[in-house]
Amino acid sequence: MKMWRRQIGRGFTLVEMLVVITIIGILMGLLVPQISNAILQARLTGTMNNGKRIVEAIIQQQSDTVYTARIIGFPKYGTTTVVTNNQFKDTADFFRYLVTGEVMAVNWSFFTAPGIPPATGADTFTGTNHGWRMVADVTESYPETAPVLWTKNLSLSTIGEQITPRPNGIPNNLEDINPFGQKGLVVVAKGASAQKLIKDDLKIVAFTNIFIRATLDGTVLTNRVLVP
Repeated sequence: MKMWRRQIGRGFTLVEMLVVITIIGILMGLLVPQISNAILQARLTGTMNNGKRIVEAIIQQQSDTVYTARIIGFPKYGTTTVVTNNQFKDTADFFRYLVTGEVMAVNWSFFTAPGIPPATGADTFTGTNHGWRMVADVTESYPETAPVLWTKNLSLSTIGEQITPRPNGIPNNLEDINPFGQKGLVVVAKGASAQKLIKDDLKIVAFTNIFIRATLDGTVLTNRVLVP
């Protein structure tokens, strides 16, 4: 009589499992930074496009002022906000005007950035509900390539403020706050050209090359930067 034997399947040995786990760990170590970088790049791009739209709206407003009763373009600095004089004490008040003055047809979430909560309306819109700092008193002679708007993780009180590096080369003025912390920055120039900075772009040499453009005939500009 022929005997049938059931063959018992052989499982993985401990060594084989450790090899598989090690390979997975190596792959994850390679993939996670790439995925994180892709996410950061996408967020920077979205924020950059919104920043360009803000400056483009201001430029368009300047050209339309001849035909409308709207105020002219870039904000002037004042200790209090007086909309009729184009005077604003902070960036939030100016952005609020862009919406309530029908310069931009956007909702309040448009002004946010990663990690920044949106406002529910004009009455609740404050500096905590947008991701930007804006340069004030921008005139016709202000260079087209000089920055007028950037994400608020870069803290400058004036456009020509001294920028000093940390030991790792990142500027001291680049704070570890939302949006982007010390990982990225978006900068928009007066002419509405924009760029996103990441990694080596944030090192002091490359970083200073952008803000060194903020000169007029070799003289460093001293325009005040509105607080958020």
